[in-house]
Amino acid sequence: MAPTRLPTKTHITDRPTSNQTDTPTKKPVTPAPTHQSNEFPITDRPTNQPTSEPSNETTPLTDTVNKISFVAFGDIPYTKDQRYCLNKQLRQLDQEQMGFKFMAHVGDIKWGKTLCYESSFSDISEIFTHPSNALNYDARDCFFVPGDNEFQDCQDVDQAWRWWMQYFGNGNITKTGIGSNENGFGTLSDPDISVDYQSLRLENGFYPTSAGNFAFFTDDVLFMGIHQVGGGTVGDESTRVHRNYQWVEQNMARRHAEGMRFAHASIRSKRRQYFGNPFMRLLREKYPDISVLYIHGDGHNFHTYQPDTKNPNLACLEVDGGEEADPLLISVVHDTAADKIGFDIDIRGGYYYSGCQTGNTDKTWSS
Repeated sequence: MAPTRLPTKTHITDRPTSNQTDTPTKKPVTPAPTHQSNEFPITDRPTNQPTSEPSNETTPLTDTVNKISFVAFGDIPYTKDQRYCLNKQLRQLDQEQMGFKFMAHVGDIKWGKTLCYESSFSDISEIFTHPSNALNYDARDCFFVPGDNEFQDCQDVDQAWRWWMQYFGNGNITKTGIGSNENGFGTLSDPDISVDYQSLRLENGFYPTSAGNFAFFTDDVLFMGIHQVGGGTVGDESTRVHRNYQWVEQNMARRHAEGMRFAHASIRSKRRQYFGNPFMRLLREKYPDISVLYIHGDGHNFHTYQPDTKNPNLACLEVDGGEEADPLLISVVHDTAADKIGFDIDIRGGYYYSGCQTGNTDKTWSS
């Protein structure tokens, strides 16, 4: 059945985030309005929170065909209670019933104020693969991009990156001895889709920071993930962030297609010089006719916005902090009447106004 949209219309605004990387905000966030923008076709499903002017009128999307769906979330788990919340969220994800192809966690798997140990990485890996959680999804369809809390905020950045690669990165080349992700995250259970990674392990056993960047093409949509962390300057922006841009540029040259970009941080601030500006210029000058949705976390505040006033086909989506709302179900849709690509954002249960009521307090990790 085709999804429905409320017949209201608002424009996507470019409002800044709070960039609260260390701790998510506890202040209730007003749900984003259900809207349909003629400038960029994104629809947000209404929350279950009543509004001052409720309306039961809906407009069926009779001319819309769903191309592919996926789940997106991030900035979780920071604490033990949030690990229980993640238990709950994962157990509610039914890949067959919901019809999603994969899920993407957009970074920050731990709190930035705590030290980084190997268990900081292995525990979260175990939560996603634990049989009590992975009831109705395939762990090979789980993709991750790093956040600053598990990278630059660690006491030893190089060691932290080795642990991240060991437990989350380059899963599709594990059997060759080049990658080390034993869980096969990011390999995809569909044998007809191949996943490419930007860099392999170096001869000295270290991984370049671009090694976690991935790309795959399916259903006429190009999906890419990049190592784009939030927080302050790391010091490697001219290399790591620039390589992110090169990865995007390279894959877009191969596949002139609508696309999704997954990253932890936005294209602004410290990422603007080496990624944001050249990326927006690339889209304007070479691919003005394709629609791109850039999905990120870091600010813990769900909203959509357009970062480039000169390009109505580029939109950004910031996900809520993971303990504050359900993971999003996002669909790439084709409006056959207008022959345009759009994105349908289902916020599912929406914001947890009473907190994440879990009931799943069983320990699904080892440490």
